[in-house]
Amino acid sequence: MIPMKALFLPLLLALAACASAPGQKTAAPDAGAGEAAEVRAIKRWNHLLAAEFSQAYDYFSPGFRQTKPRQTYVAEFEGKPVRWVSAELGGVVCPEGTEYCDVTVNVGYEIKSSQSAVGTIRATTPLVERWIGLDGVWYFVPKDIARR
Repeated sequence: MIPMKALFLPLLLALAACASAPGQKTAAPDAGAGEAAEVRAIKRWNHLLAAEFSQAYDYFSPGFRQTKPRQTYVAEFEGKPVRWVSAELGGVVCPEGTEYCDVTVNVGYEIKSSQSAVGTIRATTPLVERWIGLDGVWYFVPKDIARR
């Protein structure tokens, strides 16, 4: 049986990616911070669901991208037993006076067990992602880097 911790690490790593260009604003200028962060989060998850890990990488914060090359990030997904099947927004919290929002994404996934009698395990789990606003653009910051 695969330890639960091992199952969620790939999920957390994958959360760091979505679709629009890094400097492109994805919400109208009058949109609230929470809405803008949600838009970026769901775009990133759309890339992850489509196994477009290179595009998802663009949603990481500039600081994270300086520490992990795109090729390294993409290679981490090769041969993983986890397959994401859905992602739905679960809510957003943006503390007043801060430049970050925590976006909850309910992620559905499948894991093929190495034990044939078990088959495929399906589940949904809420993931809380930290998004930071920099010059009007929202970026994902992995949990192991984000400061609370």
